[in-house]
Amino acid sequence: MGIKKNGAMLISFFASFILFSFKASAQETTGLSLNERITRMETKVDEGFKSVDQRFDSVEQRFDDMNTRIDDLKDLIYVVLAGMIALIGFVIWDRRTTLAPVAHELKEVVRQEELILDALKRYAQQEPKLAQAIKSAGLL
Repeated sequence: MGIKKNGAMLISFFASFILFSFKASAQETTGLSLNERITRMETKVDEGFKSVDQRFDSVEQRFDDMNTRIDDLKDLIYVVLAGMIALIGFVIWDRRTTLAPVAHELKEVVRQEELILDALKRYAQQEPKLAQAIKSAGLL
């Protein structure tokens, strides 16, 4: 529908251009022959077509430039998204590698704590004062 509308506007533009050109040339060339008038009109119409073609070319060039810019923006968005995904991957990897030694150390500390409590409980069976102290601390 847009092409038909643009085509109708283009035809009406050329029709009005030709009518106004005939009126202007009739006033200027009252002493010229019909062939000379037609030749002048053809020249003016050709110049009009050239100027319209130049405008269409400039609009087309602007659209091409805009498409290039849009493509550049798409590429930039892809680069930023890839960077964000890489950053998330790095954070996950870093946390795992940082937490693995801490988890191992925590397991070792818990194991040592259990061994110490076991040793204290065994010794508390022989020493009643130690058993009383462990009970009051809530370890037995």
